Amino acid sequence: MNTKTKIAIFSFLLILLLACLSFFIFFFNKSKEPSQEHLYSDGLPRLREEIEPILTNYMITVKYVDESGNEKAITEVRCDQGYGFIMSEGISYLEYGSGQVYTLNPSAKTGWAVSVKNEDAYRTFGASISSFIFIYDIYQNSNPEKIKNSELLGRDVTEYMCKLENSEVRFWIDYEYGITMKFSQTSEESNSAWEVIEFKTNNVTLSDVVNLEEYTIPNITQ
Repeated sequence: MNTKTKIAIFSFLLILLLACLSFFIFFFNKSKEPSQEHLYSDGLPRLREEIEPILTNYMITVKYVDESGNEKAITEVRCDQGYGFIMSEGISYLEYGSGQVYTLNPSAKTGWAVSVKNEDAYRTFGASISSFIFIYDIYQNSNPEKIKNSELLGRDVTEYMCKLENSEVRFWIDYEYGITMKFSQTSEESNSAWEVIEFKTNNVTLSDVVNLEEYTIPNITQ
């Protein structure tokens, strides 16, 4: 085999190798893109008013650390039947149309009921869960940098990073609904972080919260 033939073969193999490498890089980057087709957010934070009409059946659990350094969790459930809120201290529970809000003690299996005339406050996101999952103001006012697409709880998310005063803030936005799935704020003085550890949509019912038949509940307080 003469020198020209060797050079030609070597050049062909080099071109083939570069083509394969380019294809691999393209495929790898393509695989990082969200794997699902989403109707609402496309990885951008949304206003609470935008999310309310489209996210009406859900169970969301957020894990966080309180001011005393204790790890805690809260869960909110909303569906066509009603509303439920779970924390370590107890459960709040309302079945739409009943006019009754229950406060329950899961360990003692006791509780009480209070009449409520206006159920509208229970037909939307509660104040506690909202303080975690809606951070549109930070996104709008801090000019964050998009870091990458990834997954949390099997869901597509987009990670962002920004600077707020002397701290670095990172947040992960659910690609479909635009709610915050994870948040961290780091500075020389302190660190804070929380994350959604359960996010269930569709087929959520009040039985996911509690079975009232297991509880001893006195007469309704007017």
